[in-house]
Amino acid sequence: MEIFTNNYAQDIFGKIEFKIIDSGYAKSGSEWKGIVSHLPYSKLYFIISGDPYIVIDKVKISLKKGFAYLLPMGMSYEFACSTSMEQLYFHIRLFNERGYDLLESCENYIEKPVSSQEIDSLKQIYKSQDLLWALCMNEKIYSWIISLLQSSNLQIKNKSYSKCVSKAISYIDKNLSIKLDIKKICEIAYTSESNLTKKFKKETGVSIGKYIDNLVLHKAEQLLLKSDMSIAQISEALGFCDQFYFSRKFKTVFKITPSQYRKMNTKKS
Repeated sequence: MEIFTNNYAQDIFGKIEFKIIDSGYAKSGSEWKGIVSHLPYSKLYFIISGDPYIVIDKVKISLKKGFAYLLPMGMSYEFACSTSMEQLYFHIRLFNERGYDLLESCENYIEKPVSSQEIDSLKQIYKSQDLLWALCMNEKIYSWIISLLQSSNLQIKNKSYSKCVSKAISYIDKNLSIKLDIKKICEIAYTSESNLTKKFKKETGVSIGKYIDNLVLHKAEQLLLKSDMSIAQISEALGFCDQFYFSRKFKTVFKITPSQYRKMNTKKS
């Protein structure tokens, strides 16, 4: 008997993690609009109907009906629709054991057509409350990510953050709050503030403060959409001194207040 072992693949199998951190079926009118700054995860859109679009570096890109779009982690863009929008969306992470998101190496969005039968199947599976169907959805979304990457002929890079940056990211993710103190983060990462500040910006593309702000505000977005928590409760949970400061901070990114954002989402359903 002959056995061939691919040591590279075997090493990768246990070190790459795929995670869907948020998802939804959304319908909206022209109130669907906003700005994303340095996306802290990747977004996968399945466009069902309407005329949504994104703007990247002042270039307007229509999101076409019957297409899937992958917007990679780290991207900044505006989004809106002229009259209406209907979509399935998934917020995803594909990262290695050192916390590096493999999709961050993508430099641009990726698109691919989706058959109407596939979209109908995805909608049906997504609305199911069955565990096996949920596992099926997870497998389908993972397969779509791979398919989009293959269609673009993109060679993703399996990079690694330095040890101190990896520790800092892990601590921030587990203790997310606008109050996070860089000195405490440096203690956890066993390094000086100057060293961590320099390496963090070089390896992630944003400062520690900006990284925390992005995660906090996108977490706030999820709580507004997925929970019954009041604005004051969300503000307190994320470490803001009061809900008015939270609202101002939220508006700088999403261009509307948290209460307006929640009302907009209510219209989608």
